[in-house]
This record gives sequence, C-alpha cells and structure tokens, in this order.
Amino acid sequence: MTKPWYESCANHALRFYFRHLDALPDEMPTPDFVIWRSCDEALEDCSSENFAILREVYLQKDTSMQEIVSKTAALFDVSEKRIWTLLNKTARDFAKRRGLI
Repeated sequence: MTKPWYESCANHALRFYFRHLDALPDEMPTPDFVIWRSCDEALEDCSSENFAILREVYLQKDTSMQEIVSKTAALFDVSEKRIWTLLNKTARDFAKRRGLI
C-alpha cells in the first residue's frame, strides 16, 4: 500500500512540533507558528498515552519508521498496528487542518 502524499509533510511537521514542544509559539517565525499550531490542534483530543507514544516516535531519528514503531510498541507494550493507526490518523488530522486534503 502506498502512503498518502501528505504523510511526509505531516511527519516532518510533527517532528518539528515535538522538538519544539516547550518553545513559546509567539516567539516563532510565522510559518513555524502556523505549522506548530496545526500540530497542536490535531493533537488536542489525543489521550495522554497516545500523546506519549507519538512523542516517542517523533523524537527518535536516524532509523527507519518501521524500526521506530517496533521499538515504541515494545516500550509501551502496545501493538504495532495500534501505533500505525495512530500515526495515520494524526497525519490525516494535521493535513486537514493545513488544508492539504
């Protein structure tokens, strides 16, 4: 199955969001703030457990997404399918808020 075209954009934005989670949004340049706000809005209904899972996934780097999901699933004792579903839903929510879909 091919991934939706907006997924790379959403993944990049969500990595940015989690790296700058503690930054003050009003001190960001406007384009960065728009991305940050779209991510924040896409995650506002996220449970604390799902938020922690997403944070773990998006703060990891230098490895494939498959490996990251596998490690995160083991860390949180959840299925990889649950994490993939969460990632896809979050990417879709971000894309809708940004007007990409």
